[in-house]
Amino acid sequence: MRILNFLVFFVALNLAAQENKLNEAEKEKFQRQVAAQAKDLQTLQADFVQTKHMEMITKDAQSKGQIFFRSPNIIKWQYSEPFQYTILYRDGKLYINDGGEKSITEASGNKLFGKIINMISETMNGKLLEKTENFEVIYFWEKTQICTSLHPKDEDIAQMFSEILIRFNNEHLVQSVKLIDEGGDSTEIRLKNVQLNQPLDGSVFQH
Repeated sequence: MRILNFLVFFVALNLAAQENKLNEAEKEKFQRQVAAQAKDLQTLQADFVQTKHMEMITKDAQSKGQIFFRSPNIIKWQYSEPFQYTILYRDGKLYINDGGEKSITEASGNKLFGKIINMISETMNGKLLEKTENFEVIYFWEKTQICTSLHPKDEDIAQMFSEILIRFNNEHLVQSVKLIDEGGDSTEIRLKNVQLNQPLDGSVFQH
């Protein structure tokens, strides 16, 4: 039943995307606008709300926090509700602070981890849409918003996500990212109060 529900959802989503696909002129214009934003992006700071949906559980789980990004690929996820948890990626290392319990992991030896980190960075700066060798990308309208549906070609990423749905705001910035697995479970991250290219204190990226 879970697989059937996912297939119905997947077909409905793709039919909607096909009906509202951007034409070639709209797609090329949008790609140029996103690329221009990505070129100029040096830092990003935003609040986020993360919603985890699991097919077998009635109530979605929600958490909140802040995200910090510095080009090209320094990222910090800082959860504040309902728990204190920080993930920092910097200089090839993953720094975790779980309520005061700290750990450091080398990322260089894990190919999949490196791909995931690059995917997150490229989502933040819009460059993920350029990775046509790794993703099939469909561009479509959702009311007045432009959305992209990315289907992984890369086998490692495809084992984790069957689809990545990215919504953009009217300034061509990422507004939300939804990661969907083949079982129908999903994690959606919505950004709010986004600040671009504002000075970030060096302490933000300290472990």
